[in-house]
Amino acid sequence: MLAGTLACFACRTVTVHEGGDHVIVVGEVEHFHRSQGEPLVFHAGGYRAVSAAGRAAERIGA
Repeated sequence: MLAGTLACFACRTVTVHEGGDHVIVVGEVEHFHRSQGEPLVFHAGGYRAVSAAGRAAERIGA
């Protein structure tokens, strides 16, 4: 678990696939924890805060 995160997941490995120069790990969540706070999003090369207005617009399909 990482200190200071808003959410963390403990998973068991279900399968592993070769993906060229990557490895794709498919897991099953066995436990999760979430905390209160404002999330960050990585978009267009940087981290951004998610605003309440943006979340409301998504809910109404704007």
